[in-house]
Amino acid sequence: MSTLPAGGQAALASEASTHADNGPVEQSIPIANVDTTSNQQVLEMLRAALAGIAQLQTTVTQIERKVGSLEGDVRGLHQAVSHLESSLLLSRDDYRGATDEVLEAVEQAKDEVLDALNEAKDDILEGVEERKDEVVESIEEHKDEIIEAVNDVSSGLEEVENYASETNNKVGDIDDNVAGTQSSIDDLQSSIESLQSKLDVLLLRTRLN
Repeated sequence: MSTLPAGGQAALASEASTHADNGPVEQSIPIANVDTTSNQQVLEMLRAALAGIAQLQTTVTQIERKVGSLEGDVRGLHQAVSHLESSLLLSRDDYRGATDEVLEAVEQAKDEVLDALNEAKDDILEGVEERKDEVVESIEEHKDEIIEAVNDVSSGLEEVENYASETNNKVGDIDDNVAGTQSSIDDLQSSIESLQSKLDVLLLRTRLN
């Protein structure tokens, strides 16, 4: 067991005497010097990191809101495209229906006119047989008028046929326009789907970050 030098023993005895006079003293524990500057820097770094995380969370929330708004816009575009497709189909069907009715009416009118002419021809022939001379004379008198009337009827039939042909051409043009519009709608649909995919990827990346 090591012994203290005489001076050290005297100092220890004096300290013990002083402690005895002043009452019991708690045992003191030596504390090593701590680098408070380094700890302060670490604390500041942690605070900055926490602030950055909070800001990142705010940014993520804002991006999610923007993505949600864009998704709403995409849904609105889907609805608009669907409505446009429905309107185009209805318009095409209505026009086709009206055109079919016109063509049917033209054909019916044409048949009725031809039937009326045939009936009139038979009546005229019968009348000619009954009153040949009178009818012949009357026909001679009104030959020009009859020819003009027949020409008018023929011209009217040609106009009806031309109108039917023009109507068919217009229907063909409308079909072409509808096909072109449908192609544009398909392209728009593809663009919307591509935008939706990009939005989904952006949202996924944002959430992963």
